[in-house]
Amino acid sequence: MAIFKTSSRFTLPFLLGIAGLVTIIISTIIILNNPKIIEITWLASLFIVSGTLVIRFYSIDVDGFAATINQTDPVNTDLDGRKFLNWMTIAMIIGLAATIIIHYSFEIGMGSYLLMQVALIKSFSGIFPLRMSTIKNSGFGTLKKAATRSIIFWITTVILIYTIFIYSGVDSLIVVPYVIAIGIMTHYTWYGLVYSKRNKFFRWFPIIASGMFFFSDSLIGADLFGSFDVNIYLVHIIDLTYVFNIFLMSQAMLFQGPLKEK
Repeated sequence: MAIFKTSSRFTLPFLLGIAGLVTIIISTIIILNNPKIIEITWLASLFIVSGTLVIRFYSIDVDGFAATINQTDPVNTDLDGRKFLNWMTIAMIIGLAATIIIHYSFEIGMGSYLLMQVALIKSFSGIFPLRMSTIKNSGFGTLKKAATRSIIFWITTVILIYTIFIYSGVDSLIVVPYVIAIGIMTHYTWYGLVYSKRNKFFRWFPIIASGMFFFSDSLIGADLFGSFDVNIYLVHIIDLTYVFNIFLMSQAMLFQGPLKEK
């Protein structure tokens, strides 16, 4: 099976995504020796969102995608793949707005990113059963083990990262709801590890992306609230990791397909 398809329904959104990556790389190079040009970061995010919209409304055969999700679900829980497509698109749009808003107001911007995390969690409910009761009753023991291990790992990781690198008193408590939300979102992406019948890029892109998301947001929290200085070069890559994250999240849809034929 070819990884990259020659159809414009694949290449157009993929190239828009690549344009976003190139733009943010250029932005990162610029800020190594010059003041940050925030509009370049916005442009990079806009490229990613444009690619996402093309994927949703031009590229993907929505009914075919929904069918493949149920066909590759050992749990047989009647998942709605359309929910993944729709809420992933919504999440990317909210993320673009949040990228702009947070430049003017950290609190409102963080609230917008919190909404993005909720939208991402909602999207994953279209491709995985999220309730532990459903998973336990499904007979899909591999998923049950993966979910349990992921819960333990991410509860531990979130608590450690927050208490060691971010917590600095009452002021830092403002980020707790967001920290919990991104931990939950990242946890759910790990369910893709055991869905072996699905395209490997569709499974792994969100896992890698959520890890980058968690990493970059941990850097932001440590930089704003932590009791020690974050290396300036790590601060410089926050936008870079974010744009790579949303590229992987959105482009994953292309690989599970199928694409429209006409």
